[in-house]
Amino acid sequence: MNQTKMLNESKLNNFSNLKLEKKPFVNNVALVSGLHYSGKSMLIPIITSLVRSEIIYKAFTLEHFQILNYLKKISYDSAVFLIRYNIDFALYDKIIGRNINFRFEDETSIWNAQNPSSYFKRLSSTRGDSIIDRINKENPIHVIDIHNGLWFSNLWFNAYPTLKMIHINRNPIDIVYDWYSNNFGSEFYLTKTNQLLLVNWENNIVPYYAIGWENEYINMNQMDRCISMVFHLEKHHKKSKESLTKKQLKNLFIVNFEEMVTNPEPILSKICLFLKTNVSLNTQNIMERERVPRIPNKKDYKNKLIKIKKLASKKSFDLLMRMIDNYKI
Repeated sequence: MNQTKMLNESKLNNFSNLKLEKKPFVNNVALVSGLHYSGKSMLIPIITSLVRSEIIYKAFTLEHFQILNYLKKISYDSAVFLIRYNIDFALYDKIIGRNINFRFEDETSIWNAQNPSSYFKRLSSTRGDSIIDRINKENPIHVIDIHNGLWFSNLWFNAYPTLKMIHINRNPIDIVYDWYSNNFGSEFYLTKTNQLLLVNWENNIVPYYAIGWENEYINMNQMDRCISMVFHLEKHHKKSKESLTKKQLKNLFIVNFEEMVTNPEPILSKICLFLKTNVSLNTQNIMERERVPRIPNKKDYKNKLIKIKKLASKKSFDLLMRMIDNYKI
């Protein structure tokens, strides 16, 4: 075997040096981020009701890409490639009427769109590069639903430099209470339909939220687990936000859940400005469906806090109280 052939085979066998290539053709990505039960399901339909907004794209594989990269299970360029590929072709498929959801009860259904009939018309669209030209011309807002995107914001902004991220915060009392009520930190993660990334730690199954403090998680009761998971997630979000460049910070918009549901108009105006769009004729209908505006029940907060205190250890309850004091990121 000659030397040139040996060198070529050596290059082929060393796949780790290969650089993956995928230039995105979608330029208008709006990523809506937040913890479970932070209020994304209220906010996203309002955003998708805006002019030029598409129905949401929700795929847990996108969440896994960001986490697997964080855990060094896949390389950075692999995560960027997979994110770009999935997001680009998710919009391409929507434009040609492929993989459209007709289920009435689903968040991703066409019946949540500002104009459901437009998706029926797309069924006869011609495939090919003409769709890319159409995307460039019409500049649709490709709305992505992701959990904890702010934690991994550097990855997202590098995958899509023009990406706009909207992150929603909510009072930790509500989040912790809802997590506990839905068995987070308990058997929820062991169900066959669980879609959260799990790890095996010394023959114990724990959610990726607990990586770095696994033994502490295992020895906690369910309420303490919920408080600690929310605390660690918020800590990751804050640290990630502080690492963003000035340019990236301009592409980040923080929404306070309580402000959005009590006085939505100023925030909605800012979101429209942020996304360079306007409300549609359907926006008001969607807001009414989502009960926006509404008055929070202060007694409800008090009752939730009483139950949390009853079930949590003193250490964890004190941690929750500090989180409440430092509510805003």
